[in-house]
Amino acid sequence: MTTQIANLPSYSELPVKPGAPQGSAWGLFGDDDQLGCLNLLTPERVVAGAKLVRKGAVFPLNLSIDQPNPPLFGRGAPRVEFVTGEVHRDDYLDNFWPQASSQWDSLRHILHPRDGFYNGVKANEIVVGGGKLGIENIARRGIAGRGVLLDVARHLEKSGAPLDYTTATVITKDVLPYSKTVSERNTQAYGPNVIGLERKGFTPRQIQDIKAAFRLLLQSKLNTTQAVQALKARPDSPETQIILNFIENSVRGVIK
Repeated sequence: MTTQIANLPSYSELPVKPGAPQGSAWGLFGDDDQLGCLNLLTPERVVAGAKLVRKGAVFPLNLSIDQPNPPLFGRGAPRVEFVTGEVHRDDYLDNFWPQASSQWDSLRHILHPRDGFYNGVKANEIVVGGGKLGIENIARRGIAGRGVLLDVARHLEKSGAPLDYTTATVITKDVLPYSKTVSERNTQAYGPNVIGLERKGFTPRQIQDIKAAFRLLLQSKLNTTQAVQALKARPDSPETQIILNFIENSVRGVIK
């Protein structure tokens, strides 16, 4: 069984596969899927992402393989060996840990402590040089689309809590959907991102509904619980429901 990209279920409707863990996407893209949400990068979305290019500026996001130093999580540092020939120069890496620096993680890198690997893949199916959920599945397909860079390190530094890569840092969702934010010292929701909504093709009615929700949540004298109840009492709209779902599933609440 597979799910059409245009008809994805909401989080509250997961799982779609009987017996799968609550809230999981097991079976959503087929019982033998190896890619997870990379399936959402359809050809149409790749084309749409390419149309956003204006300047053609290039920004490398990876570290060099000898950074950070020391390597992440106690892994070893690579050693570069240099080979000199009569008419050539060559080099190779020794003690190279692919997860010690910038990396793409495959779906088998971490398993859920109770439910196991994605899509119910068994531990004996995770083997060296192949098997299920390996990074080679992603490499064969390739990754292309629209990317949004979240500069978490700069935000935390401005907030007075600089990121320390040697310790665990939990990043939670705080900012409402459709928000425009400002971040001098602490992130604050500044209101709905109307320009972005218009560029994405939101109708005036949809934007009006979002503005009304933001007025209740951010500008009224109601606390969040009261504002949520007031929103639920209003005529339903998909945009309002997305905001309500976000708040009700939030771990720490939202920034006001």
